[in-house]
Amino acid sequence: MGQRANLFVIEDGRCELYYSHWAANRLDCELFWGPAIATAFARRQRSESEGAELLDEVWAEGGAIIDHAARMILWYGGQNVMHDIPRRRILLRMMRSLWSGWSVRWAAEGIVDLADYLGIERARVLCEAPEDSPSCSELLAESQDPSWISTAISSKHDGVCYFFAIDERIDFLLLDAHRLLEELRNRTGAQRFDWAARSSDFPTGGLHVDWDSRSIGYWFAAEAPAIGVRTVAALPDWSVKCWDDHYESHLAAAPGLQLPLPDEAALTQQILDALLRESSDHSDRVPETVALLGERVTNINPFALRDDPSNLSSAERRSLLRRHFPTLLG
Repeated sequence: MGQRANLFVIEDGRCELYYSHWAANRLDCELFWGPAIATAFARRQRSESEGAELLDEVWAEGGAIIDHAARMILWYGGQNVMHDIPRRRILLRMMRSLWSGWSVRWAAEGIVDLADYLGIERARVLCEAPEDSPSCSELLAESQDPSWISTAISSKHDGVCYFFAIDERIDFLLLDAHRLLEELRNRTGAQRFDWAARSSDFPTGGLHVDWDSRSIGYWFAAEAPAIGVRTVAALPDWSVKCWDDHYESHLAAAPGLQLPLPDEAALTQQILDALLRESSDHSDRVPETVALLGERVTNINPFALRDDPSNLSSAERRSLLRRHFPTLLG
């Protein structure tokens, strides 16, 4: 139980490491408010002297580096934006107004991007792929409920693109990229695909396989640690292009694919609503769960008993938003 995150503050020649057991899912709302408030929030979390440690790719669900020397924030997390590229783009654009003079960057590969920036060996944050991972045929199985689809796939043979959609993340698909291509080789589907006709949600990733040029391209919303080097290693004879979250590259490579145009006004309102909510103390869930499960609960992680959300009130948040976005609030 928890939403674990590592937070790093680089200032005055020092790199400080912090850990939060509960903040990963709300980092979009905690880090939004600019360098001073974000740094204060990071320093409210558990420090190394209190037991903070570097997380690996399995446990790290969010994280940030606030580098005052370089005037840069590199981060990922936030359940509202992690899987929603159009919403995240708007949030990052708004965020830059409060981080004036700073570079605001999204960590597409999650904890790996943070480790790379800090000069930490990737081996410290990467784990071996599970031996009992699902087969490619299972991963490529079409969802029983069409509304659950999340990933758009295009496969190009002899100049013709075929499309289908599944409910599986790109990084899971590419865990065994060679077998994935073997499974895809003889698959065909519709020659045009309108995503909006199948789902009301924007896709969380896409894969384009061009058999004619032996090249693949892929994009994704949620963090995908080391996806690039792992895919290249699995397909040494292929040209591999990582498009990060730039789904437009997929549209250019596969013109028969049509994705919905984001409703920017609606997404902006959703962002404002989330930003104006006061943070709640998630550690309250632990005693409630213990009371419900009784004697079956043992060895509670002491970190789970502490949550340190931002102390910004909704009035303070509204005041900051009015200052920076006077036309957005009614």
